[in-house]
Amino acid sequence: MKKLFKSIIATMLIAVLAISALGTETAQAAETPVIKITFNKKSVNLKVADTGVKETKYKTLRKKLGKATTINKEGSEDADYYYINYIWKKGKSQFSYNRESFSSGNYYSVRIQDKNVSICGVTKGTKADKAKKAFEKAGAATVNKDENFINADFGEGSNIQCTLKNGKIVEIYAALYY
Repeated sequence: MKKLFKSIIATMLIAVLAISALGTETAQAAETPVIKITFNKKSVNLKVADTGVKETKYKTLRKKLGKATTINKEGSEDADYYYINYIWKKGKSQFSYNRESFSSGNYYSVRIQDKNVSICGVTKGTKADKAKKAFEKAGAATVNKDENFINADFGEGSNIQCTLKNGKIVEIYAALYY
């Protein structure tokens, strides 16, 4: 009976050690930097890659944010040239998804001038130090801060720029290329 009891305890101890060793490695490997944009109390996550952010299709954006407030189109996607701009507006802030056929100028743009929209948890009125930490946590390659501006670079021309006044954010503009 004692041998059976000892072997069960030993097996359980080995199982606990194996599970704890697997758990830490898996958690570290699964971390992918994400830029979270909250618009009108709904949010969308844009994954950050080495070449900027990864594209999220309009269909997904529509499902998460609702129908775009404005849609501007020139040409069709089958033609040699086309341009599509989907814009979501709320108050003084807006989020847009832009696609072009003639260049690699496909990007998301975010302009925040009130508290209706946030990016990485940062909105108008956020303190500069808190914003800097939020951009670093989101995976920005570099975050530069001076008296009047914060610039967070996410690679390949994708960046977030914040205008500061008295140590707080008064406006945010982001151009996130994919």
